[in-house]
Amino acid sequence: MRNMPAKILKIDWHHKLPSKIKFHTGRGKCFAPFRSAITVQNEDGLTTFWKCFPCSESIEMVKPDLENMKRRFQIIDPQPNCSGKVSYVNNCCSVHEKLVEIFPGMLVKRNNYHWNTRWDEILLDKNSEEASLFRHLMRRAVFLVENTEFNRVKYQNQ
Repeated sequence: MRNMPAKILKIDWHHKLPSKIKFHTGRGKCFAPFRSAITVQNEDGLTTFWKCFPCSESIEMVKPDLENMKRRFQIIDPQPNCSGKVSYVNNCCSVHEKLVEIFPGMLVKRNNYHWNTRWDEILLDKNSEEASLFRHLMRRAVFLVENTEFNRVKYQNQ
């Protein structure tokens, strides 16, 4: 995980799993210190960073870790502008400025799941079969991979 570069960062916060992580302090005594977790994946869907936090989702809390990750990417590939070109996050509007501060020139976009939920506003009946088919086809169109890209990832580590 420490040697993987990333040009595209998929940053995702989790809230259900951290509350299930418990620490044993004695017989019949345990506590759950975490309220959120973050994972960062690269363009190939490989996890480059993950961490649990005692607070809820906060870009300020993860900022030192993102700065360290940026330094790590620069060590792996010292060429200028080699890391952090695009980021996909849940709440792009609220974290945009902080991410651009850490990764200058980064393009910050909404992740695919939250982008797809924006279609609900224009659908006449969001629970209809046609709406479900529309969402399914939109996801397929977004995740359609060219053969050259598929082969690049498939044969990269062989």
